[in-house]
Amino acid sequence: MFRGTGLLVGASAGASLTVAAELDARPEYEGATIVAVLPDAGKRYLSAGVFDDPDA
Repeated sequence: MFRGTGLLVGASAGASLTVAAELDARPEYEGATIVAVLPDAGKRYLSAGVFDDPDA
């Protein structure tokens, strides 16, 4: 998600934002305000290699 949005967040936040985007695309939510809470930060994942680029 960091590359696409600049948000350094973890998997839970990515899932939350994905669901919010999917709801936003549905016609029954047209004109609605959709809020997504990003429940975690990606800082702890930096040393785990989660964000490593395999093509780098």
